[in-house]
Amino acid sequence: MQFEAWNKIAPDINFNLEIDIEKLLSFIPLDSKVLDFGCGYGRNCNLLDSAGFSDVIGVDSSLEMINRGSRDYPKLRLMHNATDKLAYPDSHFDFILVCAVFTCIPDDAQCNSIIAELKRVLKPNGTVHLVEFCSEDGQVIESNIGVSMKHRTSKELSDLVNSFKLVSCEELCTTTISGSKANSFSWFGVNAT
Repeated sequence: MQFEAWNKIAPDINFNLEIDIEKLLSFIPLDSKVLDFGCGYGRNCNLLDSAGFSDVIGVDSSLEMINRGSRDYPKLRLMHNATDKLAYPDSHFDFILVCAVFTCIPDDAQCNSIIAELKRVLKPNGTVHLVEFCSEDGQVIESNIGVSMKHRTSKELSDLVNSFKLVSCEELCTTTISGSKANSFSWFGVNAT
């Protein structure tokens, strides 16, 4: 992971990749135990909290992102987690959000390890919502914020989450944090074991 780069830009960066909050609200009960994995400074945790979710935890590998989130959103539960392993028991969460996390991890083996850990802490029949930048040709890029990123193809992202049962999937037009046009992959799945 690229801790130092994320720690350096944490005070100034503003993420913009959107989650599908309307769809999420249509089938995730507000009393669900929610994990925002790779929460950054907590903007999606705040969105979920504002939407009425009462049990939201965000974890991120960047201590400075967590510190910023704790200042910006003091009522949120944001935790620093520097490894791919989570300090939660098996089948702990009803819903897991993963927004632009795998875009920030070029290493496929590490992505697979994280998916296995998310599957472990998600309850049977629990839901996961994955939102990632994607491209037709799959490419590693050096972003203008000093972080290596990988825009995987839709197929690569589908393959990454194939241990979950697909609920819905779509590719959307969006913009990156630098303002460039891009595609995003919005995917919902269930932990069917």
